[in-house]
Amino acid sequence: MLRNRTVSFDDQRDWPLPFSESLPSLSSRTLPRRSRVSAIGQLVTTTDQRRVVFQSMIECHSALHLLADPEVETLIDQPPAITYTRGGRQHLHTFDFLAVLRSGQRVAVACKASIRAELKDLAGFYRSIAHQIPRSFADRIVIFTELSFSQADIYNVGLLHDCRRDGPGSSDAAIAQYVGRLYGRTTIASLVEATGLGADAFRAAIRAIGDRTLLPVHAGRWDYNTRVAPPVGTEVAA
Repeated sequence: MLRNRTVSFDDQRDWPLPFSESLPSLSSRTLPRRSRVSAIGQLVTTTDQRRVVFQSMIECHSALHLLADPEVETLIDQPPAITYTRGGRQHLHTFDFLAVLRSGQRVAVACKASIRAELKDLAGFYRSIAHQIPRSFADRIVIFTELSFSQADIYNVGLLHDCRRDGPGSSDAAIAQYVGRLYGRTTIASLVEATGLGADAFRAAIRAIGDRTLLPVHAGRWDYNTRVAPPVGTEVAA
């Protein structure tokens, strides 16, 4: 037998916004939907809700790493191909990503399995054509392989990306308030307990780490036991 029940909602909780369609990828070419040799997928940025496509798990981890970097303003997947001359013939080459930094610098990013990067001497190839790449396209080139990230790094940037989907709210203000009064080190669990906001405060603490207003003391996966501290030189509120 069904009974009428009154459901009460917590007015203090930061409820997610209604669903909205993500913006299309900035990719210069259309990737196949299926592949037998690569892991094709996409993720959505948490700033402008734009799709970013990838063709391997190395590309996925690289994209999450770049999106987690506060110095990166825009991440362009599969940017327009550059033209270079080698052996008297013109060739096209497409980088996996182009990261536009807040400083205005542009970084071309190549993602490749370490064994293939070594066999093909990928670093040597880029050195040989670097002078042909317009500065308007990129100021420098970075190569990422599976050796570029530890398992903890991969876990942390994935966690940060998920937590940033919430957007800032009252839990972020509460964490900022306690961090502003923090002198020395504590754990994320202690911050969560102090705010009384449970999992929302945990996710806000992870966002604070991503914004670098809160710093992990030691390397490793971020969890409730992670010891954190404010950045050096931060003034403590009275």
